[in-house]
Amino acid sequence: MMNNIKYDNQWLKLIDSFPDGHSVLEIVAACINKFGDGGLGLTFSNWGTIVRDHLNQKTINYTTDKYDIFLNEPNEKYTSNSFKENQTSDLKKNCDLNNIIGSILRMKCSNRNGYKAPHKAIYLLSIFDCIESGHFTNSRFQITSSLLHKFEYNWKKYAAHFKCFSPIIWNPIFHMEDSIIHKVYNSGFEGVKPNSLKQCKVVFNYLEIPRNLWEFLQENENLNSLKNNIINIYISNNKSSIVQSNFFNNINAKNYWIIPGNLKIFRISDYFKCNDIIDWKQSHYKFMIGDIVFIYISNPISSIRYMLEVIKCDIPYEDALNDEEYWTNNHEKSDKVKSYKYVRLKLLKSSDSRFLNLNSLAEYGLSVPQGATRNLSNSLVDYILSKFK
Repeated sequence: MMNNIKYDNQWLKLIDSFPDGHSVLEIVAACINKFGDGGLGLTFSNWGTIVRDHLNQKTINYTTDKYDIFLNEPNEKYTSNSFKENQTSDLKKNCDLNNIIGSILRMKCSNRNGYKAPHKAIYLLSIFDCIESGHFTNSRFQITSSLLHKFEYNWKKYAAHFKCFSPIIWNPIFHMEDSIIHKVYNSGFEGVKPNSLKQCKVVFNYLEIPRNLWEFLQENENLNSLKNNIINIYISNNKSSIVQSNFFNNINAKNYWIIPGNLKIFRISDYFKCNDIIDWKQSHYKFMIGDIVFIYISNPISSIRYMLEVIKCDIPYEDALNDEEYWTNNHEKSDKVKSYKYVRLKLLKSSDSRFLNLNSLAEYGLSVPQGATRNLSNSLVDYILSKFK
């Protein structure tokens, strides 16, 4: 034990909660975030000693990285002003997924001819593709041929029409915000800007995704949602004059929709007795993955009954789920409908609350839904959600 200090069981419990593969810095950051100076004036280096001692005693393997040098620095009291500014910033960003997502959706991009450079967006999409395909199996990765191929593919798919930009991958690797993709340099190359792909492999030892972002991306729904938002901001709406600051303020930001369902056309209650995934006609509505959809059942029920989440968009007719047995007429079999695209919804909850009827909803400004309705007031959304708890 350090200087005869008895280690608090809460400290040890937090340290033990980290699985193999986490660095000492990550564990120290979590301890400082939760316990501060421990009520004993513990410094950053003190916390490093505590973490190392306990891990050694428990014979747990842990990963060291370049940040471990900070754990051997002279004592500094952990107060709001004690650390160098960049160290404090790194700790906060490692502990706050919202900040990381915010950084991704507000990346600094150079402008040319009124367009934002798409390089960082294509780079991130390519990394996410490598995660989804299994080429990257942990948060640390190197510049591989798979990443290069993904970058070339995504550039052709999303950015080929930006004639004023060239598909140069080493620029976004170097310029990417460190809070999003951390660059670990080889010794002697710290801060060196590579001018070619070959130099990238000499300059950088490896690249690293923040642990909490990596864990977030392990869920396909999260990964696809973030990809869609990146495409929407940096590709689909790529004009430097477009204001994006309020597009996605935090990870919990969602659009809420109400869509009407007609029992005379589709036996939705029977459908959900046997299924929890449904494909709904998308029309011209711009659903996004992660959006929440409430289904309002028309006469004679005239009430919201179902709460669902968007898990996939722009599904062509031929790939849509077959639900013909639940249709009461031939509406879905017409040639016109075969040109539609569909949105895939996952059932979250159902409710038969009498307080979700039209009379109750009208008190919050809702009229009879004639089509998909998105611009719902916060008070209406809060009221509806309260009836699904």
